Amino acid sequence: MGYNSIISTVNKSFADRAGLASGIMLLGFGLGGIVLGSLVDSIIAKIGLFTTFRILGVAIAVILFIGSAFIKPPVVDQKKAAEQQAKGAVGYTAGEMMKEKTFWIFVVWTVLLNSASLLVINSAASIAVAFGIPATLGLIVSLFNGVGRVVHGAFFDRFREKKSTMLNNCFVLLAGLLLTLGAIFQAAPFILLGLIFSGLGYGGTPTLASAVILDRFGPKNFAVNFSIANFSLIPAAIIGPMISSALIEKSGGAYNSTFWMIIILAAVAMVLRLFLKEQHAHK
Repeated sequence: MGYNSIISTVNKSFADRAGLASGIMLLGFGLGGIVLGSLVDSIIAKIGLFTTFRILGVAIAVILFIGSAFIKPPVVDQKKAAEQQAKGAVGYTAGEMMKEKTFWIFVVWTVLLNSASLLVINSAASIAVAFGIPATLGLIVSLFNGVGRVVHGAFFDRFREKKSTMLNNCFVLLAGLLLTLGAIFQAAPFILLGLIFSGLGYGGTPTLASAVILDRFGPKNFAVNFSIANFSLIPAAIIGPMISSALIEKSGGAYNSTFWMIIILAAVAMVLRLFLKEQHAHK
């Protein structure tokens, strides 16, 4: 709830830099997971799981309460708002958005890319070890996940949707190709580069979801529209790990088929992207 409401509110203040704003906020989201992950492990070991939950609940509530005093929607310029309304740039309601074919194409596109990335994201350390790379270097995917959010956000602001979504698609496809080459030739450098591009690709998708939904369907109902678009993370979080688990089990622990599946999913997403025509928030 905090994630959606914060991004929806802050982006309204940076209409011309919504991509970069989203990227920086999502970088904070990612870094929060990294910081809390190691911290929570040590706290649980000392005081137990449920006591840790209670402490986190109170601490996060306090932080959100304090932060809410600073996160405010921008003051609306009534004249500018009237001009936008006269031009028809008032934005889509959730119902209108979901009737648009382009919305569903974009959602399926994000599901495909997120699923492809999740084939390796959750197993990055294990993949690194399997190819003779220290497990700590496997965590480099988390670092580039954060970097990818800012890079893709800034890229969107400058080059808009077509080029930025294609770049993100290429990163995931390149990740699959590098990982596959690394598996075929048992080459650790290819595996490491593949993990880096996996992080960059996975980090770009949520940032682009925020920026694209705002650009395509307008700011008026962005909060609920963005929240609906974010449901694409749910099937991806199920599909990716399920496919990965099945492929690894069938191959006896080898990752070759998993890496090939990344290429297939990214290639299908790239073909689907060709059907995503340019559209802005004008009805």
